[in-house]
Amino acid sequence: MKKTIVIIIAILAALLITAAICKVPFSMIWGGNDVVPQDVTEVQTAEILAGLNDPFVAGDSNVSVTSIVEDSRCPSDVQCIQAGRVVISLDIDAPAGTSTAQIESGETIALGDWSLTLTDVTPYPVSTVSASSSDYRFAFTVIK
Repeated sequence: MKKTIVIIIAILAALLITAAICKVPFSMIWGGNDVVPQDVTEVQTAEILAGLNDPFVAGDSNVSVTSIVEDSRCPSDVQCIQAGRVVISLDIDAPAGTSTAQIESGETIALGDWSLTLTDVTPYPVSTVSASSSDYRFAFTVIK
């Protein structure tokens, strides 16, 4: 019995260490929908995965996605003339003050010495499925 518990603990520890080294989001390890955003304060480049109203640190700024302003992306099961776009609103609390910003997928904004790029937004629309705002996940790249 003790040997089994030790083996299970060793396997879980190895999984968590491997995930940390590979920068795998915590939610991908456990298969849940919870997002545990990572804070970026010292590294030069990092990927961040956040949900709506999940605050994260990017450089010396605290950032939170506050709303989905527009999601006009063409559903994956429809043929469209235009691809559409997704625009989100951010609350930014920086040393210089508090502000709001809107950013479109693929765009970059400056946060002091850091830059924040919205690299992906999921889920991708499907014409027969209505996504709730709590289903959305936002991927960012932070670079110094």
